[in-house]
This record gives sequence, C-alpha cells and structure tokens, in this order.
Amino acid sequence: MKKKACIILVGLLILLFTSCISEDLNSNDSKNLKPVKVMTIYEETIEKSLDYLGIVVLSESNNSEMGSPMKKVIKVGLTSKDISKISFESKVNVKVDEDYIIGKITNISQTPNHQTGTFDIEITIDNNPLEFGSIVKVEIINESETGVWIPITSIMIDDKDYVYVAHNDKVERRNITIGDIQGSKIKVDGLAEGDKLVIGNAKRINVDDIVKCID
Repeated sequence: MKKKACIILVGLLILLFTSCISEDLNSNDSKNLKPVKVMTIYEETIEKSLDYLGIVVLSESNNSEMGSPMKKVIKVGLTSKDISKISFESKVNVKVDEDYIIGKITNISQTPNHQTGTFDIEITIDNNPLEFGSIVKVEIINESETGVWIPITSIMIDDKDYVYVAHNDKVERRNITIGDIQGSKIKVDGLAEGDKLVIGNAKRINVDDIVKCID
C-alpha cells in the first residue's frame, strides 16, 4: 500500500510540475507577442480622377440668351490626352476650403487655347461662393476601378514587392504585383479577401513571428 501511495504521489507531483511549466511558457509567449495593426482585405471600387487647378472667371458661354448677365465659372485647361476622357456627364468635385462641392461641366472647347495649348472647359456650381480670380482644385471623375487596394506605406521591397499578413496570429510574407495608384492607395494582386494585412509596425517583425493583431 505504501508503495502504491508513493507512486500516486509522484504522479501527482509530475502532473503539477508539468502544469506549472506549461503556464509559465504560455505566460512568456503572451509577453513576447508583438502588437501589429492590421486591416482586413476586401475588394473595393475606387474612383479615378483627373486633377487640375482652375480659376474663377466670368463667362458668357453658358448663357442661353444674348445680353443676359455673365456668370461665374471655373475655367480649367486640359491636355489633349485628357480632353478625350471627359464629357458633359462627367462628375466634378471642386474643393472649397476643406470641403468638396459638386460641379457640372457646361462648356468644352473643341479647339486648343492658342496661348496655352490646352483645351478649356468651364465648370459651374450652384450658388457659386467663390471670388473672381480664386484658384481652386478640381477633380474630374473619369473612371472607376474595382480590386484590392492597400495603403502604399504597407508595401515592403527587396528584390520583389511584398507585404506581411497575419495568419492565425503568425506572420507570413506575400509577394504582390502592384498596379495603379490613386491617392494614398495602390491596387495589387497577390492578396485575397479576408487576409489580415499588416499596416503598422511592419518593419519590426519577421516571418514566423507570433503577433497580436490590432484592428
């Protein structure tokens, strides 16, 4: 009986010792987790625009009746390449202070300006608050593109373009092919919807690191 009790006691001690080691290892693993900011990948449609500066001027070209008062319009000179990409239906955003106001193209010149060589267009906005001579930023939406768009800053480069993704809290490298750039985002191939793209602390991690994801 004493021998059997000793064996049981030894077994309990081994079990307790193993449990303590496991808890200690888990505690150390938790302390060693590297926090990284991630974003979930999904397809999105981004509008692509032609960006120009325009000037507020007076124009008679958008008046239907001779002798009617001249109206304020935004005059923009487009290149011969870009003039073919727009129409009277093109969506226009005019930046006023920190906001954007929707504008409308009301005149498109068919011949280039002999002084600048560009093709002049006129844009009107309702209740135009702009002063004559003001210079404004104009965005003419000419197309949209659907795909996977990611922050340019998330891309790493060695002999290839790549990014880090977190899969089951473990860092993986994904080689990518880059495409069009729009603003601060770039279209890429090589990622799938649902991937967790690392967008923060990417330079402080390596492949196979165990990380804590922060959305």
